[in-house]
Amino acid sequence: MNGQRAANRYEHNQPISGMAKAVSRALRLIGWKRAFLRKLDSGGYPDAPAAFPFWMRMQYRVSVARQEGRRVWTVAPRGRAGSKVVLYLHGGAYVRNINFFHWLLIGHLVRRTGATVVVPDYPLAPTASHREAHAFVQRTYADLLKQYTPEHIVVMGDSAGGGLALGLAQDLRGQGLPVPARLILIAPWLDVTVSDPVIEALVPLDHMLDVASIRRAGLAYAAGDDPRHPSVSPLFGALHGLPRITLFVGTHDLLLADARALVRQMEAEGHTMDLHEYPGMFHVWVAVTMVPEAKEALSRIAGMVQAG
Repeated sequence: MNGQRAANRYEHNQPISGMAKAVSRALRLIGWKRAFLRKLDSGGYPDAPAAFPFWMRMQYRVSVARQEGRRVWTVAPRGRAGSKVVLYLHGGAYVRNINFFHWLLIGHLVRRTGATVVVPDYPLAPTASHREAHAFVQRTYADLLKQYTPEHIVVMGDSAGGGLALGLAQDLRGQGLPVPARLILIAPWLDVTVSDPVIEALVPLDHMLDVASIRRAGLAYAAGDDPRHPSVSPLFGALHGLPRITLFVGTHDLLLADARALVRQMEAEGHTMDLHEYPGMFHVWVAVTMVPEAKEALSRIAGMVQAG
């Protein structure tokens, strides 16, 4: 293999659950793709973050700090917190803010791991660009380094947040700063040009993401810069010197193309990573925590957070 290393691959081999099928059908019937496009056309983005659910405040300690006028939430166990902290970067095509399902996922992580989860309300397009988003999460990470050693920090993100998580690690490495112990990427958006030819075959399977819509959002995030710049599309950035990467993705997701492209590049450069594929799963299914496949994936993720 000319020095190449194969990725560690896991493919979920259980039959697709009835609940997962029902959620996928619901996404198609309610026209999720069209709703996103309508709000994009109407200038409805960026939107406000969803409030942390009141009933979940009874289960966790939730505090909110301010960073440059924006919120940074810290969600921790009611009892004594463990030694690990997760910096969670939410998805939403760089224009949508944190939503109710993100809070469910974050609550699950806290409950299962005992870790503290820090969630920054990073700036969104079109009122901000990749430059402001990267600068904001770098400052949040720098604040964590004042309280935790790098080996106790996990950076996690879904969709656009997964792209930003990889971009953050590339920024830190490039600046000679300590990188976190691990990156956990859930259906990461790594190429805002959405130009991989594999995507064409995935379009009819994905009931959430529309190529034209997310490409428009990605160009707004690029704000006139080259959309293939690593700060915008980290798939095109250098992959050496990064922490261990674990990636979760469903096969009914446009961003499966990005996931497999990252694996190919990592292998070609002699790096290893972990790829977990779930047949039939929709985009960021892990956040729909009542679905059996989400519970299984979250159990794996919790173990990774605890292991570091």
